[in-house]
Amino acid sequence: MKNILMLVWRDLVNTTDFGGSEVYSDKIATGLKNEGYNVTIFSSKGKNQKSEEILDGVKYIRRGSRYTVYFWAALYYLLSLRKTTDFIIDVENGIPFFSPLYSKKPKVILVHHFHNGQWFKEFPFPIAVIGYYIERKLMPFVYRNTRFVTVSNSSKLDLEYLSIEPKHIEIAYNGTSFENVKRPNKKVLYKDPTILYLGRLREYKRIDLAVKAVKELKSSIPNIKLIIAGKGDDEDRLKAIAKELGVSKHVKFKGFISEEEKSELLTKSWVYVNPSSKEGWGIVNIEANYYGTPVVGFNVFGVRDSVRHGYSGYLAENFEDFVNKLNVTLSKKGKTPVALTFKDNCTEWANRFNWSDTVEVFNKQIKKQLKIRTKVKKEVFVEV
Repeated sequence: MKNILMLVWRDLVNTTDFGGSEVYSDKIATGLKNEGYNVTIFSSKGKNQKSEEILDGVKYIRRGSRYTVYFWAALYYLLSLRKTTDFIIDVENGIPFFSPLYSKKPKVILVHHFHNGQWFKEFPFPIAVIGYYIERKLMPFVYRNTRFVTVSNSSKLDLEYLSIEPKHIEIAYNGTSFENVKRPNKKVLYKDPTILYLGRLREYKRIDLAVKAVKELKSSIPNIKLIIAGKGDDEDRLKAIAKELGVSKHVKFKGFISEEEKSELLTKSWVYVNPSSKEGWGIVNIEANYYGTPVVGFNVFGVRDSVRHGYSGYLAENFEDFVNKLNVTLSKKGKTPVALTFKDNCTEWANRFNWSDTVEVFNKQIKKQLKIRTKVKKEVFVEV
């Protein structure tokens, strides 16, 4: 049994502070474990997380914070994990673990998306400058001889822009978290036209545009509702915007929700919105589609990959177009909500993506690299 080490900045065990990247890593770890590998996840340690534990056959080692985990990963690898690790999956979230600097073991780097200008919106100077430099210059140089896996064609184009050879990049799309959940035979919507946002509340997600859209639409759709589910540091600002625009009674903040609530919201909401300025993929777009719910987002990297315009939802070019697309989706054809007409298209689109295919991309890469490495060692031995 080969030992796989996954280096991630955080995991999703016993915490509400996670997003699509953490779900993706969790699915890959579980999938590879089911393929017969020993999988260890090294991540930062959250407030309610244990330093070490084994859950569902996956070992977790946690050291440091979201900023110091990179240092702890290198140290712990050199002192403890070096001799037992056969393959490394290095997960970048803005900053990679720079594993090629301290390990020659076979590896891939998993990149979801690039922050680019987000560094200067989300982080103070000089952290923004340092992060931007690492992502755009240092990372491509350090990983120049490493295989890349990314989650969408948009992110692949970003990598190519950084001079990564296209032949060194593979795409492993996200699956959905509901693959084994039975969908209702009949889709029943909430009585009131309801817009849903589900995810982290961060400024770059531009959830305020959904709130502002409610203000634009409430005169023609007086019973319009916007449900915002999730937690994040932008929550207070969003509540203040809703109050300032006079739409607080139309906007409901649900906070962190259970998987059961998540399924109900994605099933019964008329439309899911993803106003983000950029995504690696947008896993919840596919999850909404899985339940037959169309998505309205912007024509930006990542979102344009996971939303098939006019088929599983709409891609807007600007805010006015965003409002218009929502208005169309929340309208009715006779007595039938337009949102319901997307049901079959949405489920067909979502069914194209599953975690077993995603895991297989990593499985093939692991087998390929370990096989090549074994051959090289054998040939050297014969020559000696």
